Amino acid sequence: MIRMAVLALILTAGAIAIVRTASAPPPSPAMVTAARAFLDSLTPELKQKAQMPLDAEERFNWFYTPVARKGLTLKEMNDAQRTAAMNLLRVGLSEKGYSKAETIRALEDILAEIEKNPTRRDKELYYFSVFGDPGPKSTWAWRYEGHHLSH
Repeated sequence: MIRMAVLALILTAGAIAIVRTASAPPPSPAMVTAARAFLDSLTPELKQKAQMPLDAEERFNWFYTPVARKGLTLKEMNDAQRTAAMNLLRVGLSEKGYSKAETIRALEDILAEIEKNPTRRDKELYYFSVFGDPGPKSTWAWRYEGHHLSH
């Protein structure tokens, strides 16, 4: 069973990239619980957008630049679903990492004003994806991605 773990967090030119290793301890019970709660909060239609097979090619397709993405956006979620998604992000990052991620997302408002393009620079166009079926002994992964951020 392959498990993924964060090796390094690199902040360059306003973008965060995360480098991963192939061996690590299993995910914490809190992360499994948060991932399950997020998926369980979704309607079948939204879950189909958010959850993909572990071996999906999409799992290896990540960018921190503005590109077409797969997954479920914050914009498509109701308040309870958004809370569950953000809890997964909070559990998956340190407090400092979560704060940086939210600061980066908040910068979309400033970029929208500078570029006069609120459609392209929408802080609600950040995507959550879960690959596989989260469980304490299963192999699975999750991703949070948007402009300037990919985890």
